[in-house]
Amino acid sequence: LNELGIPSELTFRIQFSIIGSKPLELLAAAAAISALAIVTMGIVYDPQKDKCLSAEESLEWAWSLFNAQSGNAIIGPKKRPWWHIW
Repeated sequence: LNELGIPSELTFRIQFSIIGSKPLELLAAAAAISALAIVTMGIVYDPQKDKCLSAEESLEWAWSLFNAQSGNAIIGPKKRPWWHIW
């Protein structure tokens, strides 16, 4: 924040919301939230678990969401080899 000229004692809140159950939107929001927390030395509040996460914990949280969804067919079908016969 110093690079932007924003006083460190200034507090603000950014809220991300996701409509529906779109896993890719959740992963994008989690990545953005954790990146923002790291850059601003902020925290992430998870209202569903009523828990505050440090910037480092938020990065672990975002990765855990990605790892949980990476095997999910909703994210995208697993690529078949080019030689696979349908």
